[in-house]
Amino acid sequence: MVGAFQKIPMVMPATDILMSAQRKSRNVPPTKGITNIAKRERNKGAKQLDALMKELSVPLRTYTENFPRRRDLHPYERSLIELTFGEGYYEKVLGRVDALRKKITSVGKQHASVCAKVSLGAN
Repeated sequence: MVGAFQKIPMVMPATDILMSAQRKSRNVPPTKGITNIAKRERNKGAKQLDALMKELSVPLRTYTENFPRRRDLHPYERSLIELTFGEGYYEKVLGRVDALRKKITSVGKQHASVCAKVSLGAN
């Protein structure tokens, strides 16, 4: 497959991804119909954490899925990557991005669950 480099997605700077995710997660409302203020705020916090996790994970998934796998590259492009980055570095970086995405998802789900279950002192 020649020309795989032309299909590489544009990678946003980390600060842009983070700022965009924070902005979108701030605007998440609580579930309608919750009258208890404490429950409503717990619900809102859990939903905001979940939204933040998703907004951070989706671009990382897009990058790992849309960057061409080394085995799918033309031998010339494979050699170019090896000479530019060094043997195995390309795969290592893609693996680390995917590991980061999995960690964000795991930690986000854990903390959203904790936030939803937290008790606020004496109710």
